[in-house]
Amino acid sequence: MDEDLSNRASVSLTDSTYRGSVGGSDNVADLRKQIMTLQADNEGFRRAIPIMKDLEGHDVTKKMTTLAADLAKSHQIIEDWEKRYAKQEKDFYEFKKKTHDELTARENNIDRLRERAKALEIDNEKLRKQLEDDESKIFHLQQQNHRYSEIGGENESLNIDDFNQSYMNDSNHRQELIEKIEENVQLANQVAELQKTIDELRTVVNEQSKALKNVIVRDLDGREDSLFTVALDNPTQYSGTDYVIAQMLGLLEQLEVNDHDSNTLRESIVKFLRDRGYDAENKNIAELAMSFRTAFNNRRKQIRATNEELANEYRQNNTELRRHLNQLSDDSICSSVALSVQQTANESRALDMSRADILNKTADVTQNLTTVVSRMNVLRGVCNDLFSKLQGTAEFLQNLLDGLDEDDDEGKELMKKIKNIRLDLDKSMGEAMLLVDEVKKAEKTISEFQSILGQTFDLTQADESQEQGDVDADTIREEFRKEIDRLKGVEDRNVSLSASLNQEIKLKKEAQSEADTLKKQLRDIEEQLNEKTQELQIKLNEHEQTEAQLQSTIEELNHSVNKLCGELDCKSQALVDAQNEHQHMRECLDDARNTVEIVRQKLSATQAKYNEVMEAMKKHSNDVQGRDHDIQEMTQKLDCLREQLQFTISERNEKVDLLEAKLNDERRRRIDLDKINESLNEKCHLLETELEQLRTELQHTNAIVEKGNDVFLKKLQEGFEDMDTSSIEEEDGEQVANFDEFVNFLDNCKDRAHTLVQLVKKAEETASKTNITLPYCDEIINELRSLRMMLHKIAKFFDANKENLGRNTKSFAEKIKKELVNIHATLQDVASQNFAPMPRCSAKVKETGGQKLEKRKK
Repeated sequence: MDEDLSNRASVSLTDSTYRGSVGGSDNVADLRKQIMTLQADNEGFRRAIPIMKDLEGHDVTKKMTTLAADLAKSHQIIEDWEKRYAKQEKDFYEFKKKTHDELTARENNIDRLRERAKALEIDNEKLRKQLEDDESKIFHLQQQNHRYSEIGGENESLNIDDFNQSYMNDSNHRQELIEKIEENVQLANQVAELQKTIDELRTVVNEQSKALKNVIVRDLDGREDSLFTVALDNPTQYSGTDYVIAQMLGLLEQLEVNDHDSNTLRESIVKFLRDRGYDAENKNIAELAMSFRTAFNNRRKQIRATNEELANEYRQNNTELRRHLNQLSDDSICSSVALSVQQTANESRALDMSRADILNKTADVTQNLTTVVSRMNVLRGVCNDLFSKLQGTAEFLQNLLDGLDEDDDEGKELMKKIKNIRLDLDKSMGEAMLLVDEVKKAEKTISEFQSILGQTFDLTQADESQEQGDVDADTIREEFRKEIDRLKGVEDRNVSLSASLNQEIKLKKEAQSEADTLKKQLRDIEEQLNEKTQELQIKLNEHEQTEAQLQSTIEELNHSVNKLCGELDCKSQALVDAQNEHQHMRECLDDARNTVEIVRQKLSATQAKYNEVMEAMKKHSNDVQGRDHDIQEMTQKLDCLREQLQFTISERNEKVDLLEAKLNDERRRRIDLDKINESLNEKCHLLETELEQLRTELQHTNAIVEKGNDVFLKKLQEGFEDMDTSSIEEEDGEQVANFDEFVNFLDNCKDRAHTLVQLVKKAEETASKTNITLPYCDEIINELRSLRMMLHKIAKFFDANKENLGRNTKSFAEKIKKELVNIHATLQDVASQNFAPMPRCSAKVKETGGQKLEKRKK
């Protein structure tokens, strides 16, 4: 059915395509016939045109037509050249006006450049003053270094370092000023180059103005030419040209004045630089501006770095520095007082003791000396910390001194105070070093005294261990005398140690007072530095503003110079192009004049021939008068034929348009039909493929069912013996254990067969409606497989219960046969309605079941 449908669709598509192609070919043939008819009509009209002949009887119609076409073409060329010339004159007038405006703008730019040069001169004056101030600073620093060099020692080396640092800073600043001056000189060189370019442009403009005057004079001399009569009717145009020329000459004079002013300004700048001792011969002012900008950037970075260092030192580390200094002074004083009190107590106890108790207290003295040594070690560590703190303070003040600027008296006073503080700190560091040396010497003395006491203690213990009866009074007295002398030496050493400690306490007090003075001076320095920081910030802002202004001025100057040079080049090139175009137009007009003269000569000859022809026609007018009526009739016929030709041509065009539209529609329809045909072919191919697959699957299923029926029938006839089902795999699901379950199982098989019938019917209906592939194929295949597995389970049940079934066959064999007959009938219904006939095994089962059923009914 589907194949018939696809065949009918393809046949209808082929027929419609063939009919369309036949109709199109007929329309094309009709159009060709109409074209041939129109060509024949045109030939007839062409033959009906009157023929012009000369006196000799030659046909001059074609020649006269050619001459008339040439004359019309010449007139058209002349009109085109006149329009082009008028347009060129208008463009040239606009160009002159635009040039005048641009020259005015350039004069304004030159004025602005002059003002900027004056501003640069003012900046140079400021730089000169700044250089003088720097030289005075260097002189003061030299005097200060000479004054500090008289002090001698370490201070001299420090002052020399300061002077070297200041001298390096001044040298850098001087180098920056020299670079700025070089940039100014480079800018002056750029101005000179710009002036040279202006001179060259002035020369070009003079030459172009002269050429323009010559062109205008030649235009005025061409007054008698007929081609220029229209252009010369308005004399105000040329008076306006003279006015433009006068304006251009005035602009040239103004350019000369500006050139003179630029030269004067350049000479003034170079003279100013030479007076300051700078070589300005081969320098450029732009490079000087660049050096100014570089110097300003470096100076700004230096000021910012100094401000950041000052902020870090005074905002973050100031409180920590004060706390460490206070703790250092308190620890030093407490340690010194504790050591003094301990030493005084030891001395008083040693003087009050008796000579006998000294020997017994030797161990205590040794222990006390150990304590003294530990305290001395603590004191030495404190002194080392104090030395490092003082050294760090000196370095900080040195860095602060390097970062300060000597622009005013307050800065000078602040620097002087810082230098004094630095000298005091250097002195304190020297005293601290002496104190550390004394502490080391005292520690060494205490160690020696401790060793002597140890030896005395050992001797005392040895003497006490001996028998008292063996020692006489003289020996004991001698030993006591030696011990007393030794203790006197120890006492002298203790006195010297006490003096050293007292000196240390005095030095600590002086260090405390100096630390207080230093704190006060640091507070003053902090306040002054805050004020100085604000002033430096203000100056930095002013420098940044000045730098920004100078940078913008230099950029505008460079941009204006570059723009001016570019515009001058463009205008010069445009003027040269306009002059060349004007010359080319003059040449073309001359050629046109020559062509017109030639055409006029030809027209004169033609006119003469025409006059001859007219005379001949007058002579034959009497003969022609009789033919006037015929000519009028022929003319009327010719008009009618022309109207008919126009009407025919319009109808032909309409038909052609209509046929083209139909042809386009036919082409689109053919394209659509081709697409539909391709789609239908694809669908038919897919449908045939799926039907073939379904047919193959059903044949395979029927073969399996036939094979199963044969096996089942054979097993039934043999009494269900030796039934083998190993080739079929069992699915999990329904199980058959008794006769009732077997009956239910057969009912389920019948239901599945009914479901299979419904699916096949749905598949047929859907396939007939949609002309697509057959649906429900998977469901049909699954149902068939389920039915096959049910039959396999039946066979397996018989195989498992063949002994019981042998005894009970008579009781339910008829029921089994009845159910199998119903299942077979259902499957046969499916096969008869939708597919090929069932295999012969199914027929055999049906026949056997039918016979048994009839016997049962009887």
